Amino acid sequence: MSIQVEARPILQRQHHKNSKRGRVSEFVFSGPEQLLASIIPSILADLNNDNTQRWLTIVCPPELKSLTIRWLQDSKLNRQTTLFLTATSEVSLLQLTLQALQMGKSHTVVCWLDYIDEHTVELLEGAAQRGNSQAINILQKIIV
Repeated sequence: MSIQVEARPILQRQHHKNSKRGRVSEFVFSGPEQLLASIIPSILADLNNDNTQRWLTIVCPPELKSLTIRWLQDSKLNRQTTLFLTATSEVSLLQLTLQALQMGKSHTVVCWLDYIDEHTVELLEGAAQRGNSQAINILQKIIV
């Protein structure tokens, strides 16, 4: 069994040379679910070791809540500096991510958006810039 991991700035598209980008990245994981479950907690733990006085915020969709909670427990994150939010039908994953980014209380906001188009990237970049934070989207392609 193997897993493929690709980490990249989310925008490698053409954009205005004066635009401020680079606060939004995406990790793309392909592989069996059990291997993904062993890698993601390690990444979250590394992100949690930021020395600032701000949060690592994790925003997950409702369908990943129990899995994400298990990852949080497995990674032994510092609960004093980790904020865990779950999107609901009233508040979308994107809305919650944008709010967390622009509040300025988080150094990094991790989310699980299925698809990110140019408009969404613009929204994420703007919110991250206003909050002086960064966004990481995790895209999982589970292979059975």
